[in-house]
Amino acid sequence: MLVYVGTIALALDGIDGWIARRLRLHSLFGARFDLEVDAAFIFVLSLLVWDFGKVGAWVLAGGAMRYLFVLGGCAIRALRQPLPPSRRRQVACVIQTATLLFSLSPDVQPIVAGSANGVALTILIISFGRDVSLLLANEPSAGTHP
Repeated sequence: MLVYVGTIALALDGIDGWIARRLRLHSLFGARFDLEVDAAFIFVLSLLVWDFGKVGAWVLAGGAMRYLFVLGGCAIRALRQPLPPSRRRQVACVIQTATLLFSLSPDVQPIVAGSANGVALTILIISFGRDVSLLLANEPSAGTHP
């Protein structure tokens, strides 16, 4: 049941953004709210995958990624800058979420769940790494004032 409800939530998450953009009802607040809800959903799913014994504690890294990024922004000013929209970021989020949902299926064995989550986490790390690199590369030098 959990897998079905989560899959419906994932599908609706994609549909609501598409509808909002088509009807020109999107906003910065809505985009930010969607991002934070997605991050919380991934965090909860990673906790469940770990708690169900499907994957080791390392799966929590995917759930913590957004929060580590925000924490990094507290220490590094460049990480607080806005990022341009990115299809890569959206795809990485969907892959991560879908993989966690897949892993929660009772028929999925831990070895399969571990392998799938390893690939999904790698994709997520690469996506965050590219964003961090972009933000750090665009950081104004210390001698200039914005």
